Amino acid sequence: MVKERNTNIMQLLPDDGKIQPINSEDDWGSEDNEDLTNSTDATPSKPIITPTTSDVYFQYQNIPARPSNSLFPYPPLTAKETRTALENAPQKPCVPRQSHKRRYLQWKAELFLLHRPLIFTGFGSKRGAIDDFVRELSGEYDVITIDAFNPSITFRGVLEGLLAVHQKSSIPSSTPTDELMRSVQLQYSRASTPRIVAVLHSMDALTLHARKNVDVDKLKRVLGSERISVVASVDHLNAPLLFPAHDAAVGLPWLWHDLSTLEPHLMEMAQRATSLLHSSQAASSTGIVPTVSGARHVIASVPDRARRLFVAIAQLQLERCSEGEKSDATAQNTSTTLTPSHASPRHALVSMAKQSFIATSEDAFEAALAEFRDHGLIQSSSSPPSNTHVDGPEQYIWIPLDQRSLRRTLEDGD
Repeated sequence: MVKERNTNIMQLLPDDGKIQPINSEDDWGSEDNEDLTNSTDATPSKPIITPTTSDVYFQYQNIPARPSNSLFPYPPLTAKETRTALENAPQKPCVPRQSHKRRYLQWKAELFLLHRPLIFTGFGSKRGAIDDFVRELSGEYDVITIDAFNPSITFRGVLEGLLAVHQKSSIPSSTPTDELMRSVQLQYSRASTPRIVAVLHSMDALTLHARKNVDVDKLKRVLGSERISVVASVDHLNAPLLFPAHDAAVGLPWLWHDLSTLEPHLMEMAQRATSLLHSSQAASSTGIVPTVSGARHVIASVPDRARRLFVAIAQLQLERCSEGEKSDATAQNTSTTLTPSHASPRHALVSMAKQSFIATSEDAFEAALAEFRDHGLIQSSSSPPSNTHVDGPEQYIWIPLDQRSLRRTLEDGD
């Protein structure tokens, strides 16, 4: 035992086996001892207190954020360059849309015979698959579509949309929201009211901006009305916690279905344009980059008069585009104005809408364009186009799509 203890003591000696004498009169705060400690021959000492993972975590959380002021070194891509890059990108396999059609009969039975609201989850964007299913129902029922991923959605807008389905008269803007809510619940609790189908895409996104615009609990009570059939989709992994089983108390006993499509969330992420897609010409003031598929979805979801007004503006814009103009209307412009040459004066569009009986007033004109503005499909500017003489203040309106994309949009819309 003594020998083993001596061996352990010898392991603590320096490499040369000699013990350095320590002078009790030495000042450990002197420069000589500091040089001795900092010398390369000194063995690094192990800290007395070792931080745990919890200590490291909280220490990291207390580090102040230091934003960078450096600019991105590469210029943003134009819409044409972005479209070319996406077309050449490798295509990932997706679940065929046809594979979901065999489940339509089951979903219809659950929706209209069992009176159960459907909620779809799974990987990938479910918007296209749900739209295909709802298109089968549009011939028998009125359908209202709510893009819950749109940050501009409001609870009042949803109530007005539900009332407008069976109410021809306009709703005064001074009507309180609670009164609108009671009107919707009363209207869709009557057995004589035709049943409608309410489609909510990415319904869990409502909780991200619920404090600003949408009261989710009130929306649930409205959607739980007897004459409203709900078809919804969720994307978040913890969405079942947001829509639990006790929602049956407000008339929403959810039926969950897996609808994995593996399709990219193009429409859903269009509201959050990245720097790769952002362009000073292509993006609107809301930061949304318009696309053909996005325009097609918006046109299909708006009322008939708004659709006719958009088509009329698009046709007029194509006529105004000269042959020598660049095919990409969103390309970088060398003029000092950001308003393209094919933009139309607002008063001319209002007159055209009145003559075509699309919008009888300026308020109706703005209301018809509101949905397109929210999705970045309509832009306006008070600056006149280059080489344009103006006598007074005027607003210019245009669609931020190039000619080929605009023609494709009109073909798809037709």
